[in-house]
Amino acid sequence: MVSLFFQRAHAEALKPNSKMILIPAGTYVPFFEKRTTVAIQSFWIDKYPVTKKDFQQFLKKNPMWLKNEIKKIFADPSYLKNWHGDRFSNQEKKDSPVVNVSWFAAKAYCEFYGKSLPTTDQWEYVADDRGKGSKEAQQKILDWYSSPSPKYLSSVGQAANSYQVDDLYGLVWEWTLDFNSSVISDGDKNLFCGGGAQGAADPSDYVRFMRYSFRSSLKANYTIGNLGFRCVQEVSQ
Repeated sequence: MVSLFFQRAHAEALKPNSKMILIPAGTYVPFFEKRTTVAIQSFWIDKYPVTKKDFQQFLKKNPMWLKNEIKKIFADPSYLKNWHGDRFSNQEKKDSPVVNVSWFAAKAYCEFYGKSLPTTDQWEYVADDRGKGSKEAQQKILDWYSSPSPKYLSSVGQAANSYQVDDLYGLVWEWTLDFNSSVISDGDKNLFCGGGAQGAADPSDYVRFMRYSFRSSLKANYTIGNLGFRCVQEVSQ
């Protein structure tokens, strides 16, 4: 009991902020590639996807990422659609996930706050939820993936998994740091997404297949109305 108390106290002392969750180290089986298991070191992850209000504060401090200032190479024409300067539409909830942000912008946001985008392995490890995904849960996720996106997104904090990480499903898809890394050739340097069917660990796992297939369709400058992100941070020693 004493040991557990000090472990928790130590974790709290190292906690980046109240909106991040400490994910314990462990292993999981990746959907693609020839690795049987992947070892994951402990890390912090945002409890919620980054919201419009969060991104608005980032823009105020980093005007080079404003809609009218960003270099074209870093975002397509739909970047921050419906935003005017550092303001989003009044019809949208400030605590709903920010979308229509490119990989470049998401990466810049995380790095500005001393964080990074999660790797695909980190994101999938958290999404695996200690292997607790029941068939019923998988079907709910599949139903969401196949449904049209609403005109206006709901606020974050809709549902948490056993790690107490919210909204991995049900609101938006999310960028990962290496979103193309699991299907590229050795000579391809565009390490951004993950997808494809050949070599899948379980071809009947349609939920994960759809997720990796979606990532494989992306380019780093793409901006999509149901694609957001969250950040991770290494555990301080």
